[in-house]
Amino acid sequence: ARAGADVIGVNCAEGPEQALDIIREMRDALEGFPLMAQPNAGLPIMEGGGIVYPLGPEEMADGMSRLIEEGVNVIGGCCGTTPDHIRLMADLLPIT
Repeated sequence: ARAGADVIGVNCAEGPEQALDIIREMRDALEGFPLMAQPNAGLPIMEGGGIVYPLGPEEMADGMSRLIEEGVNVIGGCCGTTPDHIRLMADLLPIT
């Protein structure tokens, strides 16, 4: 924040739940500063010779709602998020 950042946040993590713990610490340390959360869709799992992520769009949107309630201003997704995840997340914050 002192270096001139416009927003500070968390990327990846172990999904929205772990991001929530991190955001709470950031919020307490940076009172009033804009926060961003871009968690992944959970920890990757090897399945059928490929990698899948356990959180579907609805589960991810539920987790993102909790992040917004904790003061996150900017949301997005990292590993495992798909256009379907982002579409549901887009409805959670008003565009300003």
